[in-house]
Amino acid sequence: MKYEKIYEITEFETFLHKYRGNLHFGDAYEIIEILKGQEPRGTLENLNPIDKLHPYKNSGNNIITFDHRGGGWTPIYVSHKDPKKYTDAYYIETSYPHIIPYLETFTAGNKNHIKTINKIIKNSLGSVGAPEDKPLIEQDWNGGCEFAIPSGKILFMGTDDKVPFTTKGEKIEIDYKNTSKEKIFETLEELSWGEKYEFVNFEAQDGKFSFDFQTNNVSFKASKGGSHLIYKVYALEKKVDWIHNYFLEYYCKDLTNKEIVNALKESVEHYVKDYGFVIGYYFVPENILDLNE
Repeated sequence: MKYEKIYEITEFETFLHKYRGNLHFGDAYEIIEILKGQEPRGTLENLNPIDKLHPYKNSGNNIITFDHRGGGWTPIYVSHKDPKKYTDAYYIETSYPHIIPYLETFTAGNKNHIKTINKIIKNSLGSVGAPEDKPLIEQDWNGGCEFAIPSGKILFMGTDDKVPFTTKGEKIEIDYKNTSKEKIFETLEELSWGEKYEFVNFEAQDGKFSFDFQTNNVSFKASKGGSHLIYKVYALEKKVDWIHNYFLEYYCKDLTNKEIVNALKESVEHYVKDYGFVIGYYFVPENILDLNE
């Protein structure tokens, strides 16, 4: 099935930073429960890697681990049909930290970029094309992989024993063992959006918000079942040059510097060799299926 209607991405949200490990994304209460337990770092480290997801075998997923390991930045884009309500959908550009190891924001999220993102999402959804001689588990799963957010609350964070952040001045500590998950989320939400504290952010001057984690609420919460789907998002053209030009246009400040341009091309070539032409993931309410009936 081809998708004629999607929850269109409307804006750039943030760059998320991690110092080590992987980026984890999922139901906030479920992640907090892991942080309250024994050896949370080890539990998170290999939990539901994105490259192992399968639409017919992963219906219980509510936390995902993305594939980049080590320090890096990941651009996050969101869909807000109604700016006064919670986030509808996310586009998480997981190829960025593989291709660019530092923070660049030159034209990220401008009008043309958002238009391009929606075009590649729409082009990616529902296209299930794999060689027939491959076993099912190796075939493409762009019919959507079920992803549950039972609490209606999400959390992004890097691999750690606690949600990472560093405040300026007053030091904030969360007692995970003796605090309820609801209260912990309230504290994290205040830290994410309250603008009450200043933060130390690696490579970034802005200290109004922490770039090391993010909480949010999602607009759609199913009473039963999955509630959401996650899809692979492919380059519009499955060519190294297309991804190279995409990164040059939206993330590269100095197009006259041939050394930078050539180094970026080399990074893209290495990325495609290891990960193919998937450049990110689209997280969306499951009622996107109803929109396309």
